[in-house]
Amino acid sequence: MKSRPCIFQEFKNVEIMTKMILMNERGMVTLPKRMRQRIGYGETSGILVAEERPEGILLRPGSVVAVESYSPERIAEFESADAELADFAAGLRKAAKKSESESFP
Repeated sequence: MKSRPCIFQEFKNVEIMTKMILMNERGMVTLPKRMRQRIGYGETSGILVAEERPEGILLRPGSVVAVESYSPERIAEFESADAELADFAAGLRKAAKKSESESFP
C-alpha cells in the first residue's frame, strides 16, 4: 500500500491511500477494508457515486434521497384537502368556544 500527502489545501493533513484493485469481467471491484472504513462503510455496504473525470474515475460516498414529484392536478387535490381541513378545524374551534360560553355564564 502506497500513501502520500494530499496536495489540496483543505485536505492538507490527510494521507491519500493508493491501492491496486482488480476489476472482474462484469466490471465489479472490491475496495480494501481500510479504504471502506476511511469513507465510513467499514463492515456495511453503501452507495458510491462514480464520477468520470479527465484523470480517471472518482468514487465517493453517496446516498439515496426519496423525491416525490406531483402533477398540478395532484397539488390542487392537496390544496383542496388542506382548505377542507382548515374549515373543519375552524368549525371545531367555534364549537369549543360556544361550549365554553354555555358552560360558564
